[in-house]
Amino acid sequence: MLKSRKYMAIGGTVVSALAIGFVMQFGRDVPSAEKSVLVSADIATAPIDPSTDPETLVELTALDTETPVIPVGVLVEETPEHNVVLEDVTLTAATPPAKLPRALPDEIQPLKARFNGVGDLPSAPSDPDTPALGCTMMAQATPIQAAMIRVNVVAPCFPNERITVHHNGMMFTDATDENGMLAVDVPALSEHAIFILALANGKGAVAQAHVPTLAGFDRVALQWSGDGGFQIHAREYGASYGDQGHVWAGSMHSSFEADAGTGGFVTRLGDAGTLAPQLAEIYSFPTGAAQRQGTIALSVEAEVSELNCGRDVSAQVLKLGPEYVLQTSDLILSVPDCDAVGDFLVLNKLVDDLKIAGK
Repeated sequence: MLKSRKYMAIGGTVVSALAIGFVMQFGRDVPSAEKSVLVSADIATAPIDPSTDPETLVELTALDTETPVIPVGVLVEETPEHNVVLEDVTLTAATPPAKLPRALPDEIQPLKARFNGVGDLPSAPSDPDTPALGCTMMAQATPIQAAMIRVNVVAPCFPNERITVHHNGMMFTDATDENGMLAVDVPALSEHAIFILALANGKGAVAQAHVPTLAGFDRVALQWSGDGGFQIHAREYGASYGDQGHVWAGSMHSSFEADAGTGGFVTRLGDAGTLAPQLAEIYSFPTGAAQRQGTIALSVEAEVSELNCGRDVSAQVLKLGPEYVLQTSDLILSVPDCDAVGDFLVLNKLVDDLKIAGK
């Protein structure tokens, strides 16, 4: 009876191993470790020779699998029908079945393109009928009345940009408008006038013009930087301050009057609102068209303000001499303390008076 139970236990082990191998071979679902398996097999169909060595009756070999399957906790019971019943078989180290890929739908729905994950990708613009201007900065110089030059700047990619204008030793700063445009009238200081216009980023342009009418004008320019508060004043033919012959940037004298030979005019250049502004004032008198002879007294003045009081300010005077050669002189002025705000400092001898021969 003991041998019979031993043989049946060995036979049950073989049967369970064969059953598990069958499941692993043909892809059946393998139960998890928490479930039990009931396996029954009829191994009593052939007589058993008790004299046969049980070790030669059944030869157990290791299963040729990468992950062995080992039955653990086998209970063997003998039934009246000579069947072997295996209960509570726990499988360990079993490999779960691989998941099959999900089938694609019959009709694939296209996805909307996304732009940085925040919205639809904008459509590309169509080609324009007329190509737009590039970012090239262009400048043009055109002679106008009273030996003046109208300088036009076109810089569409540089709106509201500070621009520095250089002309024959004179320099001032201005700014383009919201469209990158600038138009300014500049008194010529050379018959063959050349203008260099430079942006803060290094880009620039050059414009030039021929001004033969400059021979009929005398000109004196005053230039400075910052808040110097400088002004140039001319008192024509003995006029006093406030008279008709008192000419400065705040008077109503114009270049059209100069063409008629009735008097001079002052042009103020530069935008004081730009960063580190460069400003200039130029007095022009039509010597060649003057109706009478006389003297024009010139002076440089500086108003004491809260911006320059108690400081040293500097300026430069440019006078157009024979053969259009500029005569320059530098000025350093010590402005009184702020108690003198509103007063004017007058420098009469800084610029020589103009002698007008007349017709």
